Amino acid sequence: MFFKQSGDGKDPEEGYYGYGVWIIDNPDGQDYVYMQGIDDGVSAISEYNPNNGMITVVLSNYGDNVWSSMRKVRKEMY
Repeated sequence: MFFKQSGDGKDPEEGYYGYGVWIIDNPDGQDYVYMQGIDDGVSAISEYNPNNGMITVVLSNYGDNVWSSMRKVRKEMY
């Protein structure tokens, strides 16, 4: 599941796609793995950092609100 199957990695936010999950390059360790979803009035992202075992879930009642919050989590916690 966590092996890169498609994508070129040019967009660091999108990264690559594995089997059912997105994968972001991490030059300092194992890659981050995440799932995301969006619909009218809701968005969600769930990410696993295998370097520290941390699982982060961000949920929102807005359709485009979780990605900036996840960037802050990565910056502060990873």
